[in-house]
Amino acid sequence: MALVFSHRPTSIIAAVVLQATDWKIRQIYAVIPRAELPYRWREIALAYFLRVGGSFVAWLFGCYALAAIATIVSGLDEDSETTAWTSDSFQRAREHFLPIFGVAGFTFCAFALGIAAIGIVEIAFGRLMGWSRLLRHSAWLGVVGYLIVACVVCWYGMAIPLVIHRRTGTWPALKRSVKISNGYEIFLFFLVLESLVASYLAWYVARYGLALLLPTVLRSSVWYGWIVYLASTLRARL
Repeated sequence: MALVFSHRPTSIIAAVVLQATDWKIRQIYAVIPRAELPYRWREIALAYFLRVGGSFVAWLFGCYALAAIATIVSGLDEDSETTAWTSDSFQRAREHFLPIFGVAGFTFCAFALGIAAIGIVEIAFGRLMGWSRLLRHSAWLGVVGYLIVACVVCWYGMAIPLVIHRRTGTWPALKRSVKISNGYEIFLFFLVLESLVASYLAWYVARYGLALLLPTVLRSSVWYGWIVYLASTLRARL
């Protein structure tokens, strides 16, 4: 039971951060006329900064959730029974904040570079095969590219358990994580695939399920997007 709820607070906070960031970005673009977009570089730079910053904060909370799960699985929280107080599952994560921050920063940059590389490949495909054909398959290409990049980045997933369990530095933990993941690439692929499919299904179930349950007044309100986002986050983490 502790394992189920160990990552729930970070998942909710990450969902709130992403939704708040998306809401603020929509506000920025809503007041800019489309004809003035090339000249409003300050607002565009701010929106880009908010998008990257919000995504990194959510990514960091995800790393904290992984640290909490690793703490419970490894039984590292059992040492608190002999102390004067009982620590939570995030105690080890707080004690190793800088190494976890380093792992989060490295993996986030690796993921961003991978997505950028996929974008370059899509542009090359569009120029070679035609933009009309690319647009017809852009959604599937985006999902496949996201899946490939996520599978490569997850090779560094063991770095966080190594950091909190063996007090390993950021770079040694990252290098050791790749060695540990060697031979488990297929397993990691299906793990990422399951997480991706579960997230999409949770979002669709939350969106259309709530549309059937909630009245039209609530569905047209500003807070409806927040409700769907939080409901899909909770559903995906069950």
